[in-house]
Amino acid sequence: MTLPHNWVIIIYIATILLDALSFPLPLFRLYIVFASAAGLVLCLRWAEESRRHKDSSVYIWSLRFCSLFFAVIIIVEVWGKVALALYFFVSLLDSIATVFVFMLIIYMIRGSLEWLFRTTFLQQTKVLHADDIDVIIPRLARIIDFAIWGLIVLPAILMTWKVYNTLEEATKGLLTLGFNLGSLRISVGLLIISGGILYISFLTSWILQKLLMDEMIVKRRMEKGVRHSMARLVHYVIIFVGFLLALSALGIEITKLTIMISALGIGIGFGLQNIVNNFVSGLILLFEGPVRMGDIIEMGGKWAEIKRIGLRATTVQTLDQADLIIPNADLVSNQVTNWTLSNRLVRLAIPVGVAYGSDVTLVIETLMECGNSNPLVAKTRVPQVLFLNFGASSLDFELRVWVLDADYRMQVKSELHQEIDRRFREANIEIAFPQQDLHLRSMDESIILQPLETKKVME
Repeated sequence: MTLPHNWVIIIYIATILLDALSFPLPLFRLYIVFASAAGLVLCLRWAEESRRHKDSSVYIWSLRFCSLFFAVIIIVEVWGKVALALYFFVSLLDSIATVFVFMLIIYMIRGSLEWLFRTTFLQQTKVLHADDIDVIIPRLARIIDFAIWGLIVLPAILMTWKVYNTLEEATKGLLTLGFNLGSLRISVGLLIISGGILYISFLTSWILQKLLMDEMIVKRRMEKGVRHSMARLVHYVIIFVGFLLALSALGIEITKLTIMISALGIGIGFGLQNIVNNFVSGLILLFEGPVRMGDIIEMGGKWAEIKRIGLRATTVQTLDQADLIIPNADLVSNQVTNWTLSNRLVRLAIPVGVAYGSDVTLVIETLMECGNSNPLVAKTRVPQVLFLNFGASSLDFELRVWVLDADYRMQVKSELHQEIDRRFREANIEIAFPQQDLHLRSMDESIILQPLETKKVME
């Protein structure tokens, strides 16, 4: 829902005409009361309708504030303060008119951004996708909205209410408000500039990641983990530069930061070794790439997938869908098995023991058939069956196959177990189990005769 501008425009034009025609004061006062009453009712009704339509809370509270101000104008007019009521009434209408004008300007600017990104050469070059444009436009519009409302509309309203004489004085007065921090003066203007630099840094980082990582590097067929590592590194560099520029905008000299860095060095010496160690390890992971996002690793007997590599810690997800936060130093200093560093092909070995007396040739052929029948087993690498041992209770074989993707390792293992059991039953091949033969060479005669004597006594 949008505010019905027609009523406001009618009241505003009527006020200008009545003032220009030198309308009699008693009638003009009566007009102010009726116009304020109409504004009060309309603002309350629009606020309620906006609440039902779940419009912006800022918009709803603005309507409620206007209705309250119209009520104040009525009270002041009835009280007999004619000049004050007229001042409030005209200033409020001028402020509303100013807001409407700049709302129209903002809509025109947003329309221009839509045209620039969606219908010009930027869209034709296919550098930015539609989803990217849907994100870029609101972020750019947020900067423009803040600049217009904070640096133009608010000073104009203050000038309307006679707080300042000119728009330039109002803008300068707002920007120079601030406080002292030692010998440093922190003003609203400096805070706005500093915050704008940080916001632009984040926006620039996001755009560069999309342009460089998603387009240029993808075309060169870089791996996903490498792309992610480079994207994170670009992000951290841009944010760090933006942070330094923001400090400079506040008036803090970069050279003076050496004192802070020295103090930080002392803190590192006493208690931040682990943090710095993890930070340096994060840089090693990003540059060297022993593990990458999406890799399957085995650490401490647990299998997990790398989900995110940060500068301090790495997030991995186990097969149980549990997220583990591992310090980067552990991944660098400890032994980690990366099953997908060079490729996602992984070998699977399944030991099988059959009973003595089984047909060895038949066992080998059956195991080969089981390995070749699974669709997730690589066809380029033929399964292999090895006769390994004459075990204590079995003939020990091992079926070795190559799984196409490490993610399906356990699934293939389960399917092969089922297939081996089924085919062995059909071929009457017995799967061995532990068994022992007991041979009695000699025994004391008294132990043999004791049960017989016990039986005679009972009879």
